[in-house]
Amino acid sequence: MPIEGIEWFIVSAIIIMMILWKPEKIGDIAKAFARVRIEFEKAQRDFQEMVTTTMREIESEDRRLIEVAKKLEIKTEGLTKEQIREEIEKKLKELSKIKPQVSSP
Repeated sequence: MPIEGIEWFIVSAIIIMMILWKPEKIGDIAKAFARVRIEFEKAQRDFQEMVTTTMREIESEDRRLIEVAKKLEIKTEGLTKEQIREEIEKKLKELSKIKPQVSSP
């Protein structure tokens, strides 16, 4: 299989490094590249985990919002989160205006 594209660049870089530095230094450079790659992959995993956690929190908040709306008998179909919040606020204001009647003995 012939060498193409980026492979020529890599081969050229290795040859230039062998000319400019001692062969022992190439091992150190390779180790440094390996460490950089490991750190990059770790950062990538951490970022993915952060995104996943954030998405789970958002989904959990959405579920709680819908549960509250259902308990207050508010229809949520076709409404945005903000509209659902507004409906909940309206319903809570209505409920706070209704005073329970206390029966006297």
